Amino acid sequence: MFALACPAVSCSVLLSCVARPGFRIASINPGQAINASTQTGVVCPANKYCVGGTRLTGCTACPSGMVTVGDAASNHNSVNDCLVLAGYFAQWDASGFAYNADECDFGSYWPGGQISGPTPCSSCGGYTTAAVASKSKSACAAPPGYYLPSSGASQLQLCPSSIDAAQYGIDAAFGTFGTYRLGWATTPNGVKDCQICGANVLPEPTKENLHPEDSTVELVAASPDACYITAGQSLTTDYSLASLSNSMLRAADCPPNTYGASAHTNGLTTSFCKPCGRNMITEPFLTAAQRNEAAVCINPKGFGVTGQVALQCSPGSWSARGSMLPCQTCAAGRTTTAVSLQQVAATDCFVSDGFGVFDQAGATAAAQWYAAGVAGMTAVQQAQLEVAECPVGRYSESQNLHSDTAARCAACPAGSATEEAGSTDISQCTAPTHAATSWVWL
Repeated sequence: MFALACPAVSCSVLLSCVARPGFRIASINPGQAINASTQTGVVCPANKYCVGGTRLTGCTACPSGMVTVGDAASNHNSVNDCLVLAGYFAQWDASGFAYNADECDFGSYWPGGQISGPTPCSSCGGYTTAAVASKSKSACAAPPGYYLPSSGASQLQLCPSSIDAAQYGIDAAFGTFGTYRLGWATTPNGVKDCQICGANVLPEPTKENLHPEDSTVELVAASPDACYITAGQSLTTDYSLASLSNSMLRAADCPPNTYGASAHTNGLTTSFCKPCGRNMITEPFLTAAQRNEAAVCINPKGFGVTGQVALQCSPGSWSARGSMLPCQTCAAGRTTTAVSLQQVAATDCFVSDGFGVFDQAGATAAAQWYAAGVAGMTAVQQAQLEVAECPVGRYSESQNLHSDTAARCAACPAGSATEEAGSTDISQCTAPTHAATSWVWL
């Protein structure tokens, strides 16, 4: 009967007994009526209390959102035993009665416990929380991609997408760069807690914004994948940056005769400029962004392509700039100089010494060997003329002239001839020395 008490010094009637604080009146035989022989006191159930001194058979529920802790009557004997859960705050009416407990909103927390008055949630200052009903200050942080400029600041800011070294607080030699920030964390160092992408490396927002109080931003730079290089760039380790920053990566445009990233590329994986094949070049008018694949590498004038390299054409062959073909052989009886800039087209194939342009259909020897010259023909037309070795009695003074695409086999002066075909100079035209010599005059 210790759960019950008499309201006066003595009780003449057992049914005048009242419940002690934390108890309610009940029957020892559940479901049966309460009388003098069956009455007892039962501890109030969880989240309810009773101040005692009454014969109430029920306990009063704690205000909404509040709970009791423990099974003893001492844990259920007044509204003050109704505790605020961690992450909640108590609301009180004008008369000082706690009537409700609500979740702490984003950016605040409450450790919970017994209350004796209104308990507003503690503010996180400028930080926020990942969820409502946060229980401790350790939940206060900057979401990924954000930082708090200073301990007294009231508003989080996005990590800068472009900032110079002086603003960031490092050596100016590092130049301009972008930043990102991983995970939920406090940022006691302000913007310096945003990670650097690398010198000349900028970021773009790629991750979902987890800031619960900033609905204006959909994506943020919250991982290394936010950092990127553009087409035609490289991303390499620059050890000269080691003393300047926690990043030693640098982005740079790939120089002429090399090519870089094929496209806009996210991530901080090193990527090098790739040289064009041996002797290959890139066009000078290409921008760095256009130098983004091996296909921009071409052969220069006078170089033919073999596999992945360009080799200078040997005399007697040629290759046009950017043809990406092997060297083309000059027609029989024609050759070129050994200067690559003079081995660019078929028109660079001049007539070899001892050869001349020849027209098989000519009615006379003079017509066949173009005794009247090739006036009126273009260089291309001259380069297309058939060539034959000068016969006995004729010679060719081509002299390896680059522009002489139509050298002719000239006839020796009257009364003289050459001793063999393919003569190259008039001095080889000599008079006959033996009467028996038979001359063929053409």
